[in-house]
Amino acid sequence: MNNFPKIILFDIDGVLLNLPYYFSHVLLEREYKEAHNVCERFYTSDEHEQTLLGKLDIKKVIEPHLREFNWEGTCDDYFNDLFEFESNFFDQEMLSLVKRIKDSGVECFLCTDKNKPRFDFIINHPSIKNIFEESFISCDIGFLKVQEGFWKYVLDDLKNRYPDIKPEEVAFFDDKQANIDTSLKFGFNSFLFTNIEKFKKDLNLEAF
Repeated sequence: MNNFPKIILFDIDGVLLNLPYYFSHVLLEREYKEAHNVCERFYTSDEHEQTLLGKLDIKKVIEPHLREFNWEGTCDDYFNDLFEFESNFFDQEMLSLVKRIKDSGVECFLCTDKNKPRFDFIINHPSIKNIFEESFISCDIGFLKVQEGFWKYVLDDLKNRYPDIKPEEVAFFDDKQANIDTSLKFGFNSFLFTNIEKFKKDLNLEAF
C-alpha cells in the first residue's frame, strides 16, 4: 500500500493466536474418547454461532455437550483448562511487531468473532493486554465479520472516534477470505493474513 494506515484492525485466531490443534485433541489424550466428535459438532453448530452473536451464554449451552463425553469437572473447569491450553500459542513475534507499530503512532484494534468468556480471557492475557486501543467483538455488535452489519458498525464507530478518518486509511488483517470480502465492500484496505512475512510485505514493513 502506498500510504501507511492510520488504524489497523487485527483478527485474533490465525493472526495473533495460532493453535496447532484443538483442545479436543488434548481431551482425547485424557481418555475422553468422544470429546473430539462432540466438540466438533458443537463448535460448528448454529447454537455456538448464537454465542458468538451474544444471544446465548456459552457456559449454559455447552454444559449438556460436556456431559455427552462424560466431562468430570464443572463447566468453569472446562473453560479454565481450555484457556490454559490456548494461552501457550499467542504469536509473540507478531504481537511484538504490533506493539512496535502501535508505539509508532498507529491505532491498533482487535476485530474478532468471539463469545464473551473467550474474549475476556484473551483481552486480559498478559500477551495482549495494553497493546490494543479498543476491540470490535461479534458478541457485542450482534453480527459476525462475514456480515455487512458488523462492518457498518465498525465504520460508524471509527468515524465517531476519528471524524476525519477515511475507510481507505484503515487496514484489516484476517485469515478468512470471506471476512476480507465483506470488509472490502465498506472501503477498508483489507488483506488475507497467511504469515508474518506477508503481513510485513502488505504494509511495506520489511525494514521496520
